[in-house]
Amino acid sequence: MEKLLLTLSLAVFSLGLFAQSQDETRLFYTSNNPVLLQSYIQNAIQQEGGTTPTVSLGSPNTWLHDSTYAYTGIGDTWNLASRTMVVARNTENLWLSSLVHFHDPVNGWYERDSLVTRYYPDGVRDEYFSMPWNSTTNNWEVVPGEYQNFYPTGEQEEYRLRIWNYNTNEYGFGVRIKYIRVNNQLSETIRYDWEFASSSWINSYRETYIHDTDGKLLELVAQLWDNDQDEWISNYRETFNYQNDLLISKIEHSNDNGWVYERRINYDYEGNLLKNLTEERWDAVLFEWKDYSREAYTYSPGGNLIYVLRESWVPTNGIWINDNEENYNYNINNEITYHLGKEWDTDVNDWVNVKEETFSYNSIGELGEYERIVWDTDTDAWDNDLKEVYFWNQLTVSTEDLEKEIFSVSPNPASNFIRIQGEQNNIQKIQCLNLSGQIINEWESTQTEITLNLNSGIYFIRILGSDNKIYTKKLIVL
Repeated sequence: MEKLLLTLSLAVFSLGLFAQSQDETRLFYTSNNPVLLQSYIQNAIQQEGGTTPTVSLGSPNTWLHDSTYAYTGIGDTWNLASRTMVVARNTENLWLSSLVHFHDPVNGWYERDSLVTRYYPDGVRDEYFSMPWNSTTNNWEVVPGEYQNFYPTGEQEEYRLRIWNYNTNEYGFGVRIKYIRVNNQLSETIRYDWEFASSSWINSYRETYIHDTDGKLLELVAQLWDNDQDEWISNYRETFNYQNDLLISKIEHSNDNGWVYERRINYDYEGNLLKNLTEERWDAVLFEWKDYSREAYTYSPGGNLIYVLRESWVPTNGIWINDNEENYNYNINNEITYHLGKEWDTDVNDWVNVKEETFSYNSIGELGEYERIVWDTDTDAWDNDLKEVYFWNQLTVSTEDLEKEIFSVSPNPASNFIRIQGEQNNIQKIQCLNLSGQIINEWESTQTEITLNLNSGIYFIRILGSDNKIYTKKLIVL
């Protein structure tokens, strides 16, 4: 079953557990959360492309994410803003392409944007690019494309961002990232930039990693390439300390004619759950660590994070002051359903609302709706900000049927009509179904060109064959 990652990503980022290095050349996000840090390399690979989860066809009824409708908020109202519809999947049901439409309250749907991904037979992503619709030329535009190569194990070996050259009408090189592994551990990541003058790749940025025998990350060193000296220059370093396989501290260093302390993160646990996180900054004058901020975590009896309190240290007063807090609720399936973020207002000496997020799940257990509202300090009221509604459909055709292109439906996407192509004497009946599985139109088998009178959206053309098999084709109506 294909799962949306939105729930987890929103929860993690709203917690503020990811913090990007001040060095803008860093390739990856570094987490201050020890659970995420211990899978730092794997997370980094996933952010740079990674492998795509496959969908098992073992069950005759597989639910697949079909489309997303997005709404923007104005005051207490919602306005339809865009929709993303999956157009095609391969025989393993991996997402191949989708269409994005934008909505204007007056003129309706307009610009189109196509996102396309191609997969290797083993299911890992090989190519990704976006093609926005140019309403002036009435054609698709070509924009930068992403290309990935993978090891036979499915781990990423190389990532390339290629730029479309409008003069030669072909892709040119842009950025290249190489992943080097030793004994199945990522030991080095190198970024190259394409130099047009020399028509060659040149060194840009490098990260090296040292692991212990158990695979835990012990050290990360970041380097920039110096063209004048023709060598790598170290500029940033992270070291990690563990106790009983739990990360207890991370120390960040900068290079000033030698490594100097910058920041230290300390972790305290109750069992295997993180209870407290403290951040310290290095005082180069007093040569000691100084308190900077701290976080406290509260969990439900089942281990779900339900409350986070962040405080900042005020050295002039020698006290901790409130900064912000996060509250979370979950359903019986341990899926997040609610998040409320607040920050401390020193003027009123109390907590004030910042944002509220709700997550709703449908009857099949998938994310059905996400809604975010933000607090308007001028009106002291909530304002709608973003809502996304997710639609799913049930796959009932077999891999064999998918591979056999016995019938085709064109054009797709369509507007006013479609043509059914195939052996007409093998067709008993043609039906059109909506996302709920309801038959909304039915035609005789003799009709090869069918006039449509449908609203924009996703439908299914079901063909009943004389071999008593059912063939289903997805239809996008613009």
